[in-house]
Order: sequence, then C-alpha cells, then structure tokens
Amino acid sequence: MKTPLTAIKWIAEGTRESLPMPEDQLKENLENISKSSQEMFAFIDDLTSASKADAGKIISDKKEKINIGELTKKVVENMRLFVKEKKLTLECNVAADINVIGDMNPLRRSLANLISNAIKYSSEGGLVRINVQTKGGKAIWEISDYGIGIPKEEQEKVLSGYYRAKNAKRSAIPGTGLGLYYVKKVVEAHDGSLIIFSEIDKGTKATIVLPLSGDTEA
Repeated sequence: MKTPLTAIKWIAEGTRESLPMPEDQLKENLENISKSSQEMFAFIDDLTSASKADAGKIISDKKEKINIGELTKKVVENMRLFVKEKKLTLECNVAADINVIGDMNPLRRSLANLISNAIKYSSEGGLVRINVQTKGGKAIWEISDYGIGIPKEEQEKVLSGYYRAKNAKRSAIPGTGLGLYYVKKVVEAHDGSLIIFSEIDKGTKATIVLPLSGDTEA
C-alpha cells in the first residue's frame, strides 16, 4: 500500500515545488495522482473484503434472483475504458435468462475482480474472452485472457490469500494478492466453486460454477 501513497506524495510535492508549470504537465501530474488514488481504494477494498472473508461475513442474508447474463453485461460496460486503454479486444458471449440465487454485490465484485485481472495481466493488444452458459444444472462463468499466466506450482497459493505469483510481481503489476481469495470465498458461500487453469505466457481461464435457480433451463 505504500507504493501508490508514496507516488501521490512525490507527485504532489513535485508539483507544488514546480509551480507555475505548463498546463499539459500539470494535467499529467493530476492524472497520475488520480490513478494512484484509485490503486489505494482498490487495495483498501481488497483488505476490507478479505477481513470479511476471514470473519465468515463474506455475504449477507439478503438473497435474490440474479440474472448473471445481465450482471455480466453491466460489469463489462464499466470496464470498457480499461479495455480501450490497453487496446484489447473483448469478446462477451452471454446466453439468455441464466439465473442464480444469491447476494448481488459480492457476486458483482467477484466478477469485476476476475475481469479486471484478465485485463490487467493481458499484453497490450491482446484478447479477453467472457462466456456465460449453463451445463448440467449449473451456471458457468468463464473469463479467459492470453497474458502472462500463473506458474502451475503457484496456482493453489494465489487462492489462499496474501500471495502473488512471482511473475506478476516481476512485471510490477499492482495488486494485493487478495482478489482471488475473496472471489473463492464468495463463490463457496454461494455453494459454488472457482476453478483456475493457467499456463505461463499463454494466459489464464477463471471459471465460476454456481447452482442455477429453479426457473432456469439447464
């Protein structure tokens, strides 16, 4: 967490000492402060979510019918700017009327986490693919990227919390090592499972499997 906070401090102090400065430089500095602030908020969210998971409060008692196809489309739309920044191609294939029973906000955050990871760990100009379908009475979410991948011997560790793959750290990609831990806890609290398949330099597929609600045709 010190990294984005230090960046904010350095940029703010450098800006203050360099005033007045060209408008384009000031704009760039403010944008960098904004990006670092967003990283801080993301870290705090991850820590808060992990604390809830550790305390067994990962989801509330509030349950509702959730159309995961519609939920996916909304989350994807919120990610369009990040996709554009990395010049990625995003394919989203969503079957109609796939419903589950659950707590909306944790499921939304879990899906956003996986899509964000796929974007973050993809190379510029790469592909992110999202599929939503049913199979064997289950709802299946698949989020695939073709980026740096996760070493085989570390794939279980990244689900355990507070652990980041060595190649991700070497690439200096921001993260807390808590995202997949949170997703796993949310999915398990919904009687589902999270499956990670990954190969180095070939990418990662994250699959969420959840029970369908009674009014969905498998």
